[in-house]
Amino acid sequence: MRKWAFLWSLGLIVLIAGAWMVCPVGRCRVGAMDRAGLGLAHAWRSEPLDALMQGITWLSMPADWSYPSAHAMQVTALAIALFLVAAQRRAVWSGLLGMIVLWVGLSRIYLQVHFPSDVIAGTLAAIGWVGGLHLLIIRSVRGHSSSRAGSHMAGSHMA
Repeated sequence: MRKWAFLWSLGLIVLIAGAWMVCPVGRCRVGAMDRAGLGLAHAWRSEPLDALMQGITWLSMPADWSYPSAHAMQVTALAIALFLVAAQRRAVWSGLLGMIVLWVGLSRIYLQVHFPSDVIAGTLAAIGWVGGLHLLIIRSVRGHSSSRAGSHMAGSHMA
């Protein structure tokens, strides 16, 4: 069965490449591509679909723990970091980055590699992690600049 699947892919590539090379540019090329597609569809249809799908595992579940979702955590952390860096265009970036985070999370659930709780936990962990680092960096920068300003002010009073 696996050999047939390999030959199917190879046959499709050879047929399309051959039609592309033999036909001149224009309608003939499009017609040849149509015929190649119809021929392959007919060849595929000639065997019952159940027989082709028998024994095929499309997706394997992870062997280890899936909690929390690393994909959700990584994309959320990146999105929040980009959001924090893009100070002037936050309105534009917030919608786009939010959609990316949502789609990655939904894809993990749809592919059944994570439960919804895994994705939610990954997202919340990233929010906590990046938010905590952001607060730590802000305090560090503010503390460093205020100590500098304080030493500069103290020096000016002494003069």
